[in-house]
Amino acid sequence: MIFRSQATPTCLKTLREKIAGEYKDQLTAMEFDAFCLALCEASSNVIRHAYPADTPGPLEIEIQKDDEALRVWIRDRGKPFEFSCCKGRPLQKVNPGGIGIHIIKAFFDKISSSRSKDGWNTLALERTRRTDNGNP
Repeated sequence: MIFRSQATPTCLKTLREKIAGEYKDQLTAMEFDAFCLALCEASSNVIRHAYPADTPGPLEIEIQKDDEALRVWIRDRGKPFEFSCCKGRPLQKVNPGGIGIHIIKAFFDKISSSRSKDGWNTLALERTRRTDNGNP
C-alpha cells in the first residue's frame, strides 16, 4: 500500500481509513490499534516538525506486510532529521505532547532514518511478526 498526500492534519483521517481498509483484518485488534496509533504519531511528527505551518509539503507512506514482518517507510521533503536523536519527554511528566516517540518505539522493533541526496527524508520502521503469545 502506498499513501500520498500533503502533510496536513486532515490527511490523518484519510490515512487511518486507508490503513483500516488494508490491514484491519490482517492484524489482531490490539495490534491494529497500536499500529495505527504509531503510524499516525509518526505522520503527525512530519506534519508538525518537518514543514513550516503555512507551507505543507509531500508525505508518502509505503507499507508492506508479509509472513516475516510489517514494514513501513515514511517519506517527506521537510527539514532533515535523525530519529535516533529524537527524544520523547520523560513519561513521568504529565504534559500534552512528547509521547509519540515512545509510542513508535513501543510498537516497532527496528527504526532508522536517512536523507537522500535529492532531499527526501525516510523513516524506516519494521515490526517482526508476533506469535500468539506476543513474542517475535
